[in-house]
Amino acid sequence: MEKKKILILGGVGVQCKLVTAAKEMGLWTIVSDFLEPHFSPGKQLSDEYWNISTSDVDTIVEKCREEKVDAV
Repeated sequence: MEKKKILILGGVGVQCKLVTAAKEMGLWTIVSDFLEPHFSPGKQLSDEYWNISTSDVDTIVEKCREEKVDAV
């Protein structure tokens, strides 16, 4: 069975705790923001990351549909 996928918007601060908690729950974690991975600790912790700004809602929605993301 495939892991459920969760998209976390932003990869700094409290989002890092969310990534860790989601991974502990067995979820596939994806972090999206405009920062390069070395400036985004959440991206470094996640299973996958997207270089899409959190303000680019249309692109994020399209990508979520393509990737069959279960939760945001």
